[in-house]
Amino acid sequence: MKRQAIFAAFAAVAAGSLFSAGAKATITDSLTGPSSSDTVTGALTADPGTDGRGNPNPYVSSSSGKSFGNSRFGAGYNAYSYSGVFTDGSAEGYQSLSATATAFGETKNALDAYVYALTSGPNQSADVYAYVYALGNLVKSGTHTGGDFNGTYYLTGWNQDLWNSGSQTFYISIVPVTVGVSVKGSANQNLYGHVWVDGINAHLNQGAYLSATAFGGIGPSWANAGIKVNNLALMNASLSLNSTAQFQMGGDPCSTSAAVGGTYGLYLRELSGEIDLYASANLIFHTFSDDYKIASWPGFSQSYNIIDYAPTTQPYGSVACFSVPDAPQVQGIIIG
Repeated sequence: MKRQAIFAAFAAVAAGSLFSAGAKATITDSLTGPSSSDTVTGALTADPGTDGRGNPNPYVSSSSGKSFGNSRFGAGYNAYSYSGVFTDGSAEGYQSLSATATAFGETKNALDAYVYALTSGPNQSADVYAYVYALGNLVKSGTHTGGDFNGTYYLTGWNQDLWNSGSQTFYISIVPVTVGVSVKGSANQNLYGHVWVDGINAHLNQGAYLSATAFGGIGPSWANAGIKVNNLALMNASLSLNSTAQFQMGGDPCSTSAAVGGTYGLYLRELSGEIDLYASANLIFHTFSDDYKIASWPGFSQSYNIIDYAPTTQPYGSVACFSVPDAPQVQGIIIG
């Protein structure tokens, strides 16, 4: 693959850089009840995209990232896309996502996910690939030979617990409530459209979900303590790359042209749910009962295009004409 060095370098980038004040969150660090405080929200850092359609090897690419949450709970991502053709008659469409999760102040690179298509006219080959890494370990992969994917074809689907954080103790009045947090992740990758020896005109899609679930909550023998609401969605991201990197041939004598473009869109839902603690105790002169909210967000969502480069076609005489047999038909999920 022509871009492995770039892809490897991107995968090493941790999500989260430029921070700014953003959406409101409710957290409690005292027993006076929930207080409104700023969630640290990373400004979307995105290059305007690289338009290399006029290059000897035409391509378009993009890189973007964002972080959000606070020192107790949060998440972040970086996303990359690439669509292009090469003078050896090959084509690539590629998108990747790297995501971090923070729970009780511990931040880890939770997920790295890649989905891409590679084709070669002279070699008469076309393939699609998908990989999901959790905490740096490969947990799911899927491949398929190319063709016309009629309807959504799923390459991977995965979900599992990622890690348990260290425990923290919160006091509600004089009742200690000790809790830990389990971070969970899920991902899926799919495509539809054309991936064949003449190149790519297809949607490459993937989604990722990260959440935190509290556990524990044991108090002394004279008290009852635990977790009342325990789910907190840290990030729900869906990315779609409409990749065009396709050769066209015709005329007598035969000549070659190439169409290259790409639209990379993102839907992102961040920080929704809450984690509440409760405690009750029978004291000598008083029966005590109270709740303690350690994290709560109403959640907010965003949907936007990272890049939008319409496909343009230009002569590409450096690639000799090659045969293009009929593409095999690959049945996906047909809706309607």
